[in-house]
Amino acid sequence: MTKMQEFLKGKKILILGTSSPQLDGIRYCRDTGLEVHACGHKRIGVGVEVADEFHIIDIKNKDEVAGYCEENDIDYVSSVGSEIAIPTANFVSKKLGLPYFIEPEDTELAMDKTIWRDRLGSGFEGNIKYRGIASKDQLSDWEIFPAIMKPADGQGQRGVRKVADLEEVKAYYEEVIGYSITDKIIIEEYISGPELSVNAFVIDGDVIFFQESDRISFIEYPGGIPKEHRVPSKYSYIDIGLRDKLHSLIQEAVKKLSIKNGPVYIQFKLDDDRNIKFIEIAPRLDGCHLWRLIEYYSGANLLDASFKLLFGDKMKAKEALTETERDDEYLLRFMMEKPTKTVSKNKYDLSKALFIDWYYEEGDEVREVNGFIEKVGYQIFRAKRL
Repeated sequence: MTKMQEFLKGKKILILGTSSPQLDGIRYCRDTGLEVHACGHKRIGVGVEVADEFHIIDIKNKDEVAGYCEENDIDYVSSVGSEIAIPTANFVSKKLGLPYFIEPEDTELAMDKTIWRDRLGSGFEGNIKYRGIASKDQLSDWEIFPAIMKPADGQGQRGVRKVADLEEVKAYYEEVIGYSITDKIIIEEYISGPELSVNAFVIDGDVIFFQESDRISFIEYPGGIPKEHRVPSKYSYIDIGLRDKLHSLIQEAVKKLSIKNGPVYIQFKLDDDRNIKFIEIAPRLDGCHLWRLIEYYSGANLLDASFKLLFGDKMKAKEALTETERDDEYLLRFMMEKPTKTVSKNKYDLSKALFIDWYYEEGDEVREVNGFIEKVGYQIFRAKRL
């Protein structure tokens, strides 16, 4: 038994959510010896049967989550890859005197994309033109097209639409706002360049680690639905100064957003002049298991670092981010299927896979998430340099 396992013996953690990203956290915590509780608004998701206990609780209901934690002597509250869970986890943890990374008032930015854009400010180099929308009338004088219209509090590419003019804005308005919990939309100028993801880690306000990767999305579906992630990004080779620019911008952004500790996920695009434009930023791990892809590439483990920091071991968190230099490139590819179809695992080429994980069993019906094409699992393999 390691010192960490000995320290955690007999302690309990509540994981908010049970979908595939949270499954990573549930497995990790069980392996460290914690008693893992999980909750969600329905008994669905691959994590339900893996957790020691599951209870139906809406993870947005902070008071109900707090009550459950008090009744069950929960020692930690966490989640992986979910904007919806972040405010609840931090609010409940602070209220009950449990460990947390960011002040609750600073995690609301994860639930409203206009908040973090407002806080970055118009003078921030990586920001773009945008507007928060609470009624259709506020869209009548928007003049920047093409544009992206999406729920201000959305996640998982739900309700994201590229619009060419005001007619399309009006046509898609009800659909987009239907995915919003708070009935708010954000409209943004469309950036046409390649999209990248960054997973970063902050300790005491300093960005001590970050890794960029290429985010390869379907062109036939709206919303930038990812089908692959490649690490490292090919644009790091094309522009040798890209990593320095990224580090500087991310450091400035986390300062403006008061993200003092923990993981940070950023999506950005490179415009026609290779300028970095932020598409998303949130104080969390991503929802696509990129921590595992990065571990294959460099040896750094962001999931391990996140929980080690939550458990109070800052030194071990830093050690988890130690990199081993490698020449290989790695690709994470999703196995995808149309919603309501059934899963047939033998239709996918898995011959080169170093790691495979499925979200469904053979023959299961695929649940609708974004409504176009859904992830049913993923694989990681070595890739040839582009």
